[in-house]
Amino acid sequence: MLKVSVVIPTKDRPELLKNCLESIQGQGVDSMEIIVVDDCSGDSRSRSIARNMGAVYLRQDFPQGPGQARNRGIEQASGYVVAFIDDDCQASPNWLSAGLALFDDGTVGGVEGRTEPKTIDDITPFAHYIENITGGHYQTCNMFYRRDVLLNLGGFDPRFPVFREDSELAFRLLESGFLLPFEPEALVYHPPRTGSYARPIKQSTWHHYDPLLCARHPQYYRAEGSFAIARSHYGAYLGYAIMLTGICGGWWWLSVLGVIPWLATQIYLPVKMCLGKKVSFKDGLMAFLVNLLIPPVRLLTVLAGWCRFGKIVW
Repeated sequence: MLKVSVVIPTKDRPELLKNCLESIQGQGVDSMEIIVVDDCSGDSRSRSIARNMGAVYLRQDFPQGPGQARNRGIEQASGYVVAFIDDDCQASPNWLSAGLALFDDGTVGGVEGRTEPKTIDDITPFAHYIENITGGHYQTCNMFYRRDVLLNLGGFDPRFPVFREDSELAFRLLESGFLLPFEPEALVYHPPRTGSYARPIKQSTWHHYDPLLCARHPQYYRAEGSFAIARSHYGAYLGYAIMLTGICGGWWWLSVLGVIPWLATQIYLPVKMCLGKKVSFKDGLMAFLVNLLIPPVRLLTVLAGWCRFGKIVW
């Protein structure tokens, strides 16, 4: 079997890292090394856990983001294949063997695995988890790449510090002519974790990098089904425009009319966010309040990206 280097970026999550390492140690793959890259955690617990569990431990001199941490792991790796998993994930028993099996084909430069929440019973509207059951998302919590291909491509682009760095790398691989198939048997679990009420607002600011991604890879950006401006926000933007026109023109009736698409959007967004989730009264109220801010924050963020990267993208 091919030698594989498992690279795990981590920061200030030692207990989650321990669970992740335990799941990898039971893979039954003989030729394997595990590399933990610490993005400058606040204490030494991650170092102790990684070394006690037989992993190579590397520490960044200052926080540089997960993409640069993975690049450090790529440099250290000695395997033919580099498998990426996040510290808050847990690998299924056959994760590595299922992903590695596809590299017998020399045209395969990478493999995308399946990611699911471990349980869906207690997922709340603000829980953080990742789900990828169809492929085409290229989330680096569950990806395999040939190391020589990664080196030729230059690894993860540092211009994408926290978002889109995984898609951008996958797009470059596809443009270079390699295949990047989806393997559902290469399963990783992403257990839901309690998230803050502010997290969805923070995530909306990450779309600042969508114009750069689209400028570099317009074909694959659209094929992925990506939209810098969420289609579900259009009603809110239409409402803003109508209300502003009414206010500037002194047509109060037009301003009232603009409330209709805005209000419809502000009802739809929290309902969508809460649908099928375990919702308390506080969660429902906060979902409504948070979604008042998300459309304007995301629009302003993308506009800033347009100005910075010189690419207009919807």
